[in-house]
Amino acid sequence: MRRLRDPADSLRASALDALAADGAMHPAHAALALDRVTARYTPDALAALTSRELAGRRVRVLLASSVATAPLRALALPLLRGAASVTVKPSRHQPRFVPLLTDGLAPDDAFDHLVAYGSDETLATLRASLPPGVTFEGRGHGFALSIVRTTNHPLAAARVAEDIAWYDQRGCLSPQAVIVTAGDPMAFAEHLDQALTEVARWLPPGLMDVGLGAAVMQWRGVHAATALRFWRGPHHAIALHDTASIGSPGARNITVAGLDDAGLHALVRRHGPHLTALGVDGPTDDLLAIEGFAGRVVAAGTLQDPPLDGPEDVRPALGLLGAEGGGVIQGKMSRSR
Repeated sequence: MRRLRDPADSLRASALDALAADGAMHPAHAALALDRVTARYTPDALAALTSRELAGRRVRVLLASSVATAPLRALALPLLRGAASVTVKPSRHQPRFVPLLTDGLAPDDAFDHLVAYGSDETLATLRASLPPGVTFEGRGHGFALSIVRTTNHPLAAARVAEDIAWYDQRGCLSPQAVIVTAGDPMAFAEHLDQALTEVARWLPPGLMDVGLGAAVMQWRGVHAATALRFWRGPHHAIALHDTASIGSPGARNITVAGLDDAGLHALVRRHGPHLTALGVDGPTDDLLAIEGFAGRVVAAGTLQDPPLDGPEDVRPALGLLGAEGGGVIQGKMSRSR
């Protein structure tokens, strides 16, 4: 007797295909990501986020290109906050996963509350175009850093490698540099080279399109020529510098630099408005008190697995007012350690 396929199996298969396509993810990577994300949606977590903050509001969500699973939380939060209706415009680069989430939501082109994700410039343009009476939540540009404050470099490298590998550095919680404040940065980079090779065995990288491939080649060329030392692995590259160099095309390409605590504090203050999170192996109390920093402080190895405690990016929503008669509903800020 032929076994009928479980509709849940069909839905999961469709979701995995969509995630792999939207996020340029290896299918095995997409499966791990889907399981990890959906495990957060427990009854207790959902109950803790339920409110009437957006009661009666018709919410429009504008998404930017990010990690492929990000639309799930972006759509769930307005509904949990009591929105009367939610409509969404996905990124043109990631069109496949969102329709699976919005099937069953009543379409409504009208809205009186806008939640937008994107560059700071895009958010400013949206702000200028809002009609009277429309409130606004803007979630702008952000990135994370990995901080190593322990001399147990083999273990720290394994944790940092996982933070780098998840989603191939495509999200606002992805580390853009590693800062080492304890021990020899070169020794840490050696361990990180090995750890990134190892993590690729169970968290395989996705394919790169032409644009990303060109950006990676350019980044590697520049850093190979300017770094104190450069490592090129099967699916990654590491550049060691004597000063912090922040910025990566993604795809598991990362810089490493050594700083003392004073230098680390100055770096976090300088980039504070755009820092979404610090993934730290070592003490954290002093980091939580740095002026201008409002992101998450979490253990290394968990940067890409934020609890369902609100937005993934816990920085306050950008304070952009709508047109005359509009306003802002500020996002709640929290800290996770």
